[in-house]
Amino acid sequence: MSACEENDQIGNFLKRFKARMTADELVFANRKRNLDGIALLGLTLDEGERIILDLTDMNYSSGPDEDHNGTRGETWTFSTGVASRNIRIKLKLDERKAICILFHPLEFENSFVGGEH
Repeated sequence: MSACEENDQIGNFLKRFKARMTADELVFANRKRNLDGIALLGLTLDEGERIILDLTDMNYSSGPDEDHNGTRGETWTFSTGVASRNIRIKLKLDERKAICILFHPLEFENSFVGGEH
């Protein structure tokens, strides 16, 4: 796949995700890692939503991938900066909703190896 086609695919995902997010509301996965990460960044869930709405293909890290838990839907991972920290955001679009699976500072990566995500 060419870089242009890849950027189109990423842009298409973000467009679909953001449309679902604004129409049906974004769901943050209720995982300790997410809640701790958002709190550590000093953000509210509304601020987290605004950060997700600002994502572009320039923030792309990986995807599309299957969800490792075997549920249907595609997952995509993005990175961006917030409050002088690098953060990782993993988004999932399934048949019904827009889900933020992961939202945390990159330094959390090694803290949860083998643990809850």
